Amino acid sequence: MEQNLAGKTILFLDGSAGNICVVEKAKELGARTLIANFYPTENQPAKKIADKAYQLNFWDEVVMRKLIVNEQVDGIFTTASDSHLRAYSLICSENGFHAYCSSEQIEYISNKILFKDLCQKYGLNVIPEYTIKDMKDLYDVEIQYPVMVKSPDNSGGSKGMTLVYEESALPAAIELAKEYSPTRSVVIEHFFEGDEFVINYMFVDGNPFVLYTKDYCKAIQEGQVLRDNAMISPSKYERLFYEKADQRLREMFKGIGMTNGIIFLQCFVENDELYFFEGGCRAGGADEYYLWQDIYGVDFIKCLLRFSVYGSYNEPELKNRLQGTKQHTVESVLNVLLNPGTIKEICGTDEVASMTGVLTAHVNVALGETIQKDFTSGQIGMRIMVSAKNAEEYIEIVDRIYSTLQFISVEGENLLKPRINFEHWLF
Repeated sequence: MEQNLAGKTILFLDGSAGNICVVEKAKELGARTLIANFYPTENQPAKKIADKAYQLNFWDEVVMRKLIVNEQVDGIFTTASDSHLRAYSLICSENGFHAYCSSEQIEYISNKILFKDLCQKYGLNVIPEYTIKDMKDLYDVEIQYPVMVKSPDNSGGSKGMTLVYEESALPAAIELAKEYSPTRSVVIEHFFEGDEFVINYMFVDGNPFVLYTKDYCKAIQEGQVLRDNAMISPSKYERLFYEKADQRLREMFKGIGMTNGIIFLQCFVENDELYFFEGGCRAGGADEYYLWQDIYGVDFIKCLLRFSVYGSYNEPELKNRLQGTKQHTVESVLNVLLNPGTIKEICGTDEVASMTGVLTAHVNVALGETIQKDFTSGQIGMRIMVSAKNAEEYIEIVDRIYSTLQFISVEGENLLKPRINFEHWLF
């Protein structure tokens, strides 16, 4: 079977820094790369390395059709954003390209309200929520605080999410969530103090395989949930997941006709019960492909890129690898978080990138950039993929990273936030 993409053109919708690795992988396969979206090239790092870039409205069917014909596009691809994913599915459908998920499947999994309804249909617990259509409804609903207020259809990167402890803060949180929602919708959920568990499945010709489990290691600052300081795999709740949810999820996937692609599902764990609240028909936005490749010896980015052109992963051993490989390492996404301030100097990044146990290390910020106090992905100064033999070695690597990095502000202060207590998740 055809393994490379020589002579093929792939159109990407995401030009952010997180898509650089995907564009690079497409080039390794021999593909010509295009990126088209709303944003100018100077604000899109991935656009700068693509063979060609366009600033346009990818929701405009006529514009996209003209671009696809003129550039002789062979496949469409996108990664981390739910809004991009919806456009991707529609463009594929309208132009006869291979999409690994339909628009209906995307809505079932990505829309927080539809996802929770679907989970309940298959006997899975979900986080209790409060329905408020108008501000006057606040006084008719008995809300048990704390609650998480967010958009049901666009909260990637923690955008528009607020942890609310009292009624007086609720109106402002609702308005913020509406700003990030294409439909001006809001979800208000009971906030669990328990740990957060995430599962990734990969589908191969209708067969679901558990790809990866992880725990989100988060911190709370001034009443707000910070970006996850790290995601650590395997999850300490993996056995509980298999006992409580795996079989029901497989029935759910069959019910909505999932056949290919990668999805993630998130839930909270409290009193040995899993409470699902969110999912996505995508891998996520943390470059975890590198960790999966470290575990399975398979380049999953290249599998998905080949699917976009051929409708097949073209990876003969994929099922066997997914079925027979057991994870023996601690794999982690380490998000180095920064305090607010303007960056004057960045030190130690090259040393970190060359450390034993560091698979990849990408700087997410630039000199002169001001870090806002926004509790979103904008606080991530550097994203590092770490692989360790065991928990003890993982802690050693992380401590070495933190003792090496410096993000110096114009005032001469190191903006690096202290790491949180990962030992809680590991031991």
